[in-house]
Amino acid sequence: MATTQDSPFTGWRSPLFCDRSTLDLLYGCGATIFLCCWTAVHLNVPADDEGPLSRTLRKVKCMLICLVAPESIAWCAVDELWGARIYVKDKNKADGVVKTLAVVQILRFALGLLGRACWAGP
Repeated sequence: MATTQDSPFTGWRSPLFCDRSTLDLLYGCGATIFLCCWTAVHLNVPADDEGPLSRTLRKVKCMLICLVAPESIAWCAVDELWGARIYVKDKNKADGVVKTLAVVQILRFALGLLGRACWAGP
């Protein structure tokens, strides 16, 4: 049975068949995290006067926030979802009112025609 005194401490080394070092692993992880954050950040539709450089800088800023605090990006997405649901609910209520008014106007028009036809006589 080997003890720790038999072998000197040499640190982590990859197996002989693998040429990846610690820096290679860190670069790979960093690139993966960078690309995941870059694709996960979906910004709102830019304004008409916003140029491509301004859009890219805005996305880079949000991506850096995502690298430091990913939960902030998730919270923004949840906040936008709640806002969209409230907007849809309000729009559906407004659509219901508009449809009701349209039906009332159609009935009023139909009753007006029916009244004229009945009271006009032969």
